[in-house]
Amino acid sequence: MVKQLNKQAPLIIISYEDTIPKRASEYVNSLVDIFLQDGLERKNRRNKKILEFIVEQLKQTKEKLNKSENKLRSFKVSNGIVSKSAQADTMIVNLSKIDFEISENQLKESLIHNVLTIIRNHQSIESVSASLSELGDETTAGYIGSLEKLKTEESKLAEEYTSEYPKLILIRNQIESLRTKIISNIKNLEKSIITKLHGLEKIKNKYEKNLLKLPEKDIDLIKLTRQYQVNSKMYDYLLQKKSENDMIKVATVSDYEIIEKAYSNKESVKPNRTMIMLSSLIVGLIIGSTMALVLSGLRNKIKTVKDIKNNTSLEINGVIPFYKIWKNSKIWIFDRPQSVFSNSYRKLRIDLNLLYNSELPKTILVTSISDKEGKSTTVVNLSAILQLSGYKVLTIDLNLRNSSLHRYFDIDRDIGISEYLSGVENMSEIIFSTVYPNLDIIPAGSSSINPSELISSRKIDSMLEKLKERYDYIIIDSASVGSMIDTLSLMKYVDINLVVFRVNRAKKAYIEKLEIMIDKYNIKNIGIVINSVKNRNIKNKF
Repeated sequence: MVKQLNKQAPLIIISYEDTIPKRASEYVNSLVDIFLQDGLERKNRRNKKILEFIVEQLKQTKEKLNKSENKLRSFKVSNGIVSKSAQADTMIVNLSKIDFEISENQLKESLIHNVLTIIRNHQSIESVSASLSELGDETTAGYIGSLEKLKTEESKLAEEYTSEYPKLILIRNQIESLRTKIISNIKNLEKSIITKLHGLEKIKNKYEKNLLKLPEKDIDLIKLTRQYQVNSKMYDYLLQKKSENDMIKVATVSDYEIIEKAYSNKESVKPNRTMIMLSSLIVGLIIGSTMALVLSGLRNKIKTVKDIKNNTSLEINGVIPFYKIWKNSKIWIFDRPQSVFSNSYRKLRIDLNLLYNSELPKTILVTSISDKEGKSTTVVNLSAILQLSGYKVLTIDLNLRNSSLHRYFDIDRDIGISEYLSGVENMSEIIFSTVYPNLDIIPAGSSSINPSELISSRKIDSMLEKLKERYDYIIIDSASVGSMIDTLSLMKYVDINLVVFRVNRAKKAYIEKLEIMIDKYNIKNIGIVINSVKNRNIKNKF
């Protein structure tokens, strides 16, 4: 484990746990040694490239120096020249100085060319920092140092986080920005060197024009002496650079230092028996508390038909058994008409006819206290059992916030009751036939911004009266009264209100809540449907 001792101080602690203490300390010491050695080798690799370039230039310059020296000596001997004239001597000094500066800048231009080749070949940009230091561009070399630090931080973050991590994105943007700035600086440096070379060439041409005014013998002497002096100065310059790089290589030290070698603790750090006992106690308390909460929650939920009978005098009109969803089936009554599940809806139909006014037409609203109780399933299957009994049925989806009936019948919800109540469509345009004869549907329609205002519209009452002229039964799927209080206003327009309670989901407190609503809002004709009852003997109830 690597840990920074203090964010304000560049100190880190490296620790490692092992069953063998000596092996742990040896591992950490070896790891640190390898890390330091790797840092030194990376520094030396950078200096090596510069040194190789200087050595190659030294070799070429030495050959030029020897040739120019031999030519000058031969010229002096063959022409009997012992000393130069004062004018020739001045000309040699000036031209030699210019020639040396041109050669020095040409050498820098070669270094720049090598740097740009590395970049264009998509090689590591960090490897050019030594060349930039040699060129005197400390600013760009500093940028490369910052780039190396950012790339190190990027590698650490990339190991722990995904590419979407904000800090990782920020660092990668900073890296790209620095790379662009470095490349721009190097190109600007190249332009400045080329501009300087052009200026030196102009001065050189001016001197050479003046040179033509001298006697021919002096001109030849000046040219040969120039070549010799330039090569000699360049050779000395390269020897100096080689010596500097040799010293850098010898003096190269790591950026890091070991303050203290790794050692083994005399006492074991694991297992921590006190911590284990404390953790076990805490975990035990958490598990116990969780189980107590779960059991308390289960005790507060409706689990059987008896839980409802014991807590209310309201009529239980239907008990729907728990069922598994059959594959590729949407309306189970049509797919399994003789099943226990279908029989439970037949009993519900019979109870509704016997307990309430048997005259037709009838409007039935299905709701619940909370969501996910099975309202829509009850609406669809009750509509199906009534259709199988020969009645003409209309199903209306008034659950405007979370409509779902259109999915059971594979009908689009683009146009529906929302459009009618808002005055966009006529009643005839929102009624859709299904694949089942005498079973129609009015979907919810497009999503409404203000479903509460639509549901409280007076148009619903008049609409239901008109629809009763065409249908025997109108079954309405509404939002739960717990999530949308406007459902209570709908309950006054219909003949029967069925409230669905799902076993193991609905709470016992919902029964009391329902009775409070009935008394407060004077709601009539309330019946209960208990959904998802698990009972092996449920067949005997039909």
